[in-house]
Amino acid sequence: RSIAMMAALAVLAVSPEVNAVAAPKRPAAPAVDPTVSYYDLGYAALSHGDYAGAYHLWLPLAERGFAPAQFAIGNLYFAGEGVAQDDAAAVNWFRKAADQGLAGGQTGLGVMYQYGRGVAQDYAAAAALYRRAADQGLADAQYNLKALCTAHPTTTGCPYP
Repeated sequence: RSIAMMAALAVLAVSPEVNAVAAPKRPAAPAVDPTVSYYDLGYAALSHGDYAGAYHLWLPLAERGFAPAQFAIGNLYFAGEGVAQDDAAAVNWFRKAADQGLAGGQTGLGVMYQYGRGVAQDYAAAAALYRRAADQGLADAQYNLKALCTAHPTTTGCPYP
């Protein structure tokens, strides 16, 4: 081979312009939503009975306003799993999720009102919350609304006689 040809190949090998054109473009990595990832990790912990672990994974998400995590934290306080049982804390977290329109949060808060746990008992408030969740198609809310209105048919907001 000639020295001129080797020199030309050497220039091509180190030339950034040539390498930039010749190198294939890598596709961008898919975006990863860390909120969903930590939320899923919380459910994995929960499914293995690690309620405290689930709480610690969900709490930062709940504090940042992620409604499903707020509802999950409310359930932990309601049941006293992974944390000390605390109706007032459960109401607080259910309300945050409910205010964002999460059907589970609305139903959880409705239960608190129906049974007077952490709030004054208020069947009308419970019925209104169940109705909002039921209108989203949540079967538990539909059942709770029917049961509440059957037991207390004069409650304001009850669609059933």
